[in-house]
Amino acid sequence: MKLSDTEFMLRDCTPGTLREVLGEAVSNGFEVFVGGGSNYAKFKQISTLYIQELQVTEIDYLVALKKAESCGHNPAIVLYKYSQPVDISLLSQLLEKDVGLLVYEDILELRDLIEKSVYDVLIGTTVVRDYALQCGRQYVLAYTGDKTIRSAIMRARNTAAFIRREQRFSTINRALIQDTNIGIIISNENGYITMINRKAEEYLGVDSGVAKGRLLAELQKNLVPHARRASEFFCVIQGVRLRCTQQVLLVKGELIGHFTTLRIDNSRLATLQKEKLALQTELAYQWHNMITESSVMKKAINYGKTISDSTLPCAIVGEQGTHKKLFAECLHSGSTRAKKNHY
Repeated sequence: MKLSDTEFMLRDCTPGTLREVLGEAVSNGFEVFVGGGSNYAKFKQISTLYIQELQVTEIDYLVALKKAESCGHNPAIVLYKYSQPVDISLLSQLLEKDVGLLVYEDILELRDLIEKSVYDVLIGTTVVRDYALQCGRQYVLAYTGDKTIRSAIMRARNTAAFIRREQRFSTINRALIQDTNIGIIISNENGYITMINRKAEEYLGVDSGVAKGRLLAELQKNLVPHARRASEFFCVIQGVRLRCTQQVLLVKGELIGHFTTLRIDNSRLATLQKEKLALQTELAYQWHNMITESSVMKKAINYGKTISDSTLPCAIVGEQGTHKKLFAECLHSGSTRAKKNHY
């Protein structure tokens, strides 16, 4: 099976060698795995990576049992303890003869289990084949159908594509979150921090990487989120007054966490700045669009107000950059010709 956008690595392994094979695959950049029977069960025990199961169905076992009729008279299916169970009674009814079952947990016990059994033909994986040959028994491989294999591979491919997209989005989101001037904290439904950016670490006074995985309430009691509603409040952290907002994160009505933002409270500063500007404007000397506190300019403005009603020509003389044009506009605006064009 060939897919232009998918790379494959095929390895034959047992639960005993699975950890080594898995390490090799991960070091080569593989992210999603396909395995069946004992390997699938063992994989779920030792790894949190993604795996699609190649499940051998009752039909697959029935096909193997029909093949086994030419090899012996007393067949048995060999299963890893943590594999999917097989309906032995159903298979016995369909075959119209007793079908045995050997269950093992450790590869080391499998040889003894086979050697001590009364079965002359064994059905299972390649591991079963190897030990059956060593013990002088016949074997038949339990083989999943082509349709099952193709389906598992396509599911694994789709999972890998999804993981890759999520990785790209996650990288972009992390960059955006880290570069913002707003403190951002994401916690799960139990209140444990799953993501915190540098600005939030700075506001909370914690070292980089220390906060993730800890309860938000441990770092700052004022930030304990409300269970089911958004909130906005002010609190003082590390001597700084912060404006805090908390949003509830829901998926299909189920609480999955909280989104907390921290901003320095600039409302008081803005009020002070407005008051200062108003005071400055009040103290300043104004003539139309010209505002000044300079005593020299005040004299010039007073003189301009005096001559603005005159019908005589007026020449404004001064160095470049001394706003002669602005002074001329003020003279015109204060004269009886204010409604006429100014050139």
